[in-house]
Amino acid sequence: MSSDETKNPMLTSSLLSSNMTSQTFPSEAVLNALRLAEEGHLTSEELEKIVVGDVLWCSNNEHNSSQNPFSGKDPILFEPLRKTARERFIFIRENGSVVVFNVDSLVKFLVSTGDFRDPESRLPFTDSDIRRLDRQRTALNIQLPNNIISLLALKRNPKHFEEIRFREQTLHDLSELCGDVISQLVTISDTIGLADGVKVMKMSYLFSEFTFTWKQYLEAEALYVKMIDRPTDEHRHSQNSLNHFINLVCPEDKFFKIIKKKGVPVRAELIQISPQQAKRRRDIVKRSAPVNTSRKMVLSFLDGLRVAVMPQQFVVDPIFHEPASPTPSESELERLV
Repeated sequence: MSSDETKNPMLTSSLLSSNMTSQTFPSEAVLNALRLAEEGHLTSEELEKIVVGDVLWCSNNEHNSSQNPFSGKDPILFEPLRKTARERFIFIRENGSVVVFNVDSLVKFLVSTGDFRDPESRLPFTDSDIRRLDRQRTALNIQLPNNIISLLALKRNPKHFEEIRFREQTLHDLSELCGDVISQLVTISDTIGLADGVKVMKMSYLFSEFTFTWKQYLEAEALYVKMIDRPTDEHRHSQNSLNHFINLVCPEDKFFKIIKKKGVPVRAELIQISPQQAKRRRDIVKRSAPVNTSRKMVLSFLDGLRVAVMPQQFVVDPIFHEPASPTPSESELERLV
């Protein structure tokens, strides 16, 4: 190449394009651009311009917007792609196709699932891809959980997700054990011919068993929430489990629509309808589960647990308050009156 050609970058780029023997994507220019972006020598905007230009050139159709991968939606949340290139992440698959993610949705997907593969093609993200994503995440100030240094470190530490899955399975198993105790309580409550004293004795034993297992559940939930670093999820699992148990003891009313043929009822179909709507229709039948005294005891027990695990009100540090005045004594009250 002559000295004139090396001094003129436009001439050099045109010569490179004319020397390419096949219109395949990605070209060597794109691969070099990805490497430079990974090393931080190329911005997201510059990388995107190179990729778009290469895609359009290889498609031989610059006016076909369907060939532009940046005009679609994020394949994870199916939301429109972000407007700026720094908020989008480019992934080039082995077959040359391009997929674009929103950086925030891809980071959340990787952190929550631990699956470092393209959600669509299941092709693995390379260390270079994750390193480039880490750079964009840092530039956008997208925070990771406290115990995670970087996405690349997370990718190389599969034990982190193994422990999370173990904690999730522990919560599930303990919930199943608690549900089994509730089923036994309901069975005893509905047993006909069993003396009340015997029912109380059997149910008291099951209450103790449930309390012991439930304490383990709350401890496991606290460890799980701390591990995934989601303070807002505190007590969410336990509240959902308790609501499920309460629904087992006292099921919601079910509404059925009577289907008639020539004026004669032939069957009943379960429908979703509010009690207010059911009152205005004659073809609706309500079926309620009986709630006897024993079931009410179980409901009261569960409702007490539900109140106990409700998130406590936020208490401000006392240093931000003025010191409270001392409580007056009885003699001082009499003097004031």
